[in-house]
Amino acid sequence: MTLRPFVSASRRTDLPAWYSEWLISRIRAGSCRVRNPFRPSQEWVVDLSPDAVQAIFFWTRNPEPLLPYLAEIHSRGHRTIFQFTVTALPAELEPGLPPLQRRLDAFWRLADMVGPERVWWRYDPIIIGRAWTPHWHCQAFASLAERLQGATHRVTLSLVDWYRKTERRLVPAEARYGPFSRVDDSSLEGLALATELAALAAAHGMRAVACCEPGWATAGVESAACIDGRAAAEIFGFEAESLTDPGQRPACRCAPSYDIGAPHTCLGGCLYCYATSSHRRAQESFAQHDPRLAELLPLRTTVEKDA
Repeated sequence: MTLRPFVSASRRTDLPAWYSEWLISRIRAGSCRVRNPFRPSQEWVVDLSPDAVQAIFFWTRNPEPLLPYLAEIHSRGHRTIFQFTVTALPAELEPGLPPLQRRLDAFWRLADMVGPERVWWRYDPIIIGRAWTPHWHCQAFASLAERLQGATHRVTLSLVDWYRKTERRLVPAEARYGPFSRVDDSSLEGLALATELAALAAAHGMRAVACCEPGWATAGVESAACIDGRAAAEIFGFEAESLTDPGQRPACRCAPSYDIGAPHTCLGGCLYCYATSSHRRAQESFAQHDPRLAELLPLRTTVEKDA
């Protein structure tokens, strides 16, 4: 099997927040094992040696546990880019996160370590409803952008995706917060919000891009890849490829990558999560985890069939 040029760590779980010890052990070992989440009997070895990986894209809401290992990761020759999600949603929706100010401090620490061009802010997901109107999002975004100005030059915007597991977990919160709006990228409400957020981003030295929201191009928010091979090539000085990952959604522009995470393992407990069916299942997965193993989790006998 030919190795893809990038490693995604990870769309499926917050590896920096919860599995940093495993991450550094696998980077030291030079490889890890990954199972197909829908066919656990299918597995492959991912070569994590610096010569085999163009760059590692870390996805996280809390990079603090990984920061002590970052100098070593770079000294081994790895190139890194961070997708750092920061929203202003309440703790009921994001219960497993440190306080907001601590996360903002971590954002600045990370930017100081790798440079603001390699820390990409994600304002994602955008949940619209009675409690979080477009006006609320504009105010929250403006406040965050002001506090992150200079720490990043790029912000990714994306509406919440109403997968079945997301629906099951978010709908009970409507009893407290009121109904959520199923806004899409072609709606007037969504387009107006995208236009305003992009203007606020520009006012704070950031370029707003959209993740899988192609309709926002009419609002001046270009569609962009999260695993952005072109941007990585510009940052690190290697030749860019124009391939897109066939395993992602049709609107996704991401470059091919190996995702080394596993679903149903994140302990963050975010109610909008598409990769974890329940906090209880994540706790069960974490109990099986052994950072000394080559794979994040031992073989499971059940397969998640939900969309």
